Amino acid sequence: MLRAFGQVLGLELEFRHPKFSPGWVTIAGTEQIDEERIRNYWMDELAEFISWEELKKMVLDPINNSAEEISFTTDYDPLSVMNWPFYEQIANGLKPIEFDSDYRTELSEQDKQFIVRLYGESLGDIPDPGNYLSLIEFDYTGTAPRFSVTTTEQLVVIWDEKAGECSFVDLPAGSTGSYTATLSHTFTESKARKIIIGEMLEYGEKMPGTSYALTRFDFLEAVGAENINVAACNKALEKVWIRGDYGFKSQPLDCVANNCLKELYLILTMQSQATLDSCRNLEVFATSPFICKPTSVSGPRFATEIGNPVNGVYQTTGPTAKWPVTIGGGWPIDPMEISSLNALDIKNCNKLRSISLDNNRLMSLDFSNYSNADYIFLSSRASYIVGGGTPKGQYLLDAIRTLPSRIGKSTGLIVVRGIRSKLQFPITKTGNIPEVSYPSRELPAEYTTVQLHRNILPQINAILQTKNWQIVWDSGCLTTMD
Repeated sequence: MLRAFGQVLGLELEFRHPKFSPGWVTIAGTEQIDEERIRNYWMDELAEFISWEELKKMVLDPINNSAEEISFTTDYDPLSVMNWPFYEQIANGLKPIEFDSDYRTELSEQDKQFIVRLYGESLGDIPDPGNYLSLIEFDYTGTAPRFSVTTTEQLVVIWDEKAGECSFVDLPAGSTGSYTATLSHTFTESKARKIIIGEMLEYGEKMPGTSYALTRFDFLEAVGAENINVAACNKALEKVWIRGDYGFKSQPLDCVANNCLKELYLILTMQSQATLDSCRNLEVFATSPFICKPTSVSGPRFATEIGNPVNGVYQTTGPTAKWPVTIGGGWPIDPMEISSLNALDIKNCNKLRSISLDNNRLMSLDFSNYSNADYIFLSSRASYIVGGGTPKGQYLLDAIRTLPSRIGKSTGLIVVRGIRSKLQFPITKTGNIPEVSYPSRELPAEYTTVQLHRNILPQINAILQTKNWQIVWDSGCLTTMD
């Protein structure tokens, strides 16, 4: 049984070692193996199953010790469990393998050392860098990273190389498709580490330049991560989520020359900056966890003022959107709790169709490179892209001017919502001097009415009509003279 298991591990029969020289079955006076005696035994036992020429290759001929993809022990090991006892039996004229005592029933020390050399000290041992292809790497300072992967091949996750901590993702037995696994790790100490997700290679496999293993990566708890690098070798990775939160370190989040990525979600990433360049198949980009579109839009084509102003503020009426039924709170009923992105540069991503920039900190947007875009969701606080600028709404007007024309195509749709804090900054007084108590982090957000200067709205409408776009002011729109 042990010898059979050794063969499963890829070990060869020991008597095929190039240095094997069994004196008891050699031709008298020489060191040449008596092939005739060996042949007679095997042909008596197995002639009806296999020819001698084929069998000889497996049981007698030494393995070529110059083979590049084969590992050898230095010397023949007479105590190895991979030995057969038949040579001794044949030499003595006995029927081979009659008794259990003929078998090696324990791994020899050389067996153990050789298996450790091939596979490591245990199944949890970190594999040698030559045995895996790095797919995703990032620096991590914290205690509890968590992410999910969808893969078609075995993966290794190296949590801490110095500490020898790693995990493996094995496909279920009989699996013929992709497999999704959620992985997490707990560190006892928060310090800088490099975490690596790699594809395990077959024994002896040369390092490939491409991988089709990963199809999806969802960084569920990315607080503490930085320098996130998705390797260019990934050729099947179509969907990526990076989910930050309070404490996420603002950083450049770049995706350049990635021709397999179709959907990218950068969520709760604080004041990070994103650059997307030459992602030829990218169709979706969002700061929300998914894209949500209205099921229908009804009412007038454009928003217009109605009635008389009250304290200098005009009400408006315009198109309204019907949304899919959503159970419970959270996005898209409520905005993302904290903001994402204060800079965004997208170019040469010609298949980009849907953009959702919820609770962003952008002051400018250039849509001129979004030649195939047909849906845009925008929300921000009043000082950013939705409502910001001088006069109010100038940032949005400048962005609308860069929209690609959809003349001759379906009408493009933009959904706009304003955002404000649910709670106000508390004001206290020290004597007669009011003092604002600022919180240590962003206050929870809620959607609110967008305010524009009343000269901005008709300019926006004129551009929309010229370029065949429509805006739904989904949280309401007011115009003012301020």
